[in-house]
Amino acid sequence: MVDSLYHVRGEDGRIVLEGLITGAASGSLGDAYSTSGTGAEVVLDCAGIEHVDVFGLNELIKLWLRARAQGRVLRATGVSKELMDVFRATRTDGAFSPQP
Repeated sequence: MVDSLYHVRGEDGRIVLEGLITGAASGSLGDAYSTSGTGAEVVLDCAGIEHVDVFGLNELIKLWLRARAQGRVLRATGVSKELMDVFRATRTDGAFSPQP
């Protein structure tokens, strides 16, 4: 799904995030998760993220909770320094195991 602010797509075991991730990405994140397969791990490819606002972070946390409820693990890759700082400041780095 493409919006003027973001692009999210799910692939086998991977969700690719691009652009500005806001609360508006909610439906797309859910759809991408649904198409990410059934493996134990889902990789969030964050390399294309320009910015995540508080509402977008909330949507990522909801996605993590959904995965956890299904016994799956979310792991963020391609994380910029700025996004790493957000994960650390909000203490969600333990949930997403962010990696550059």
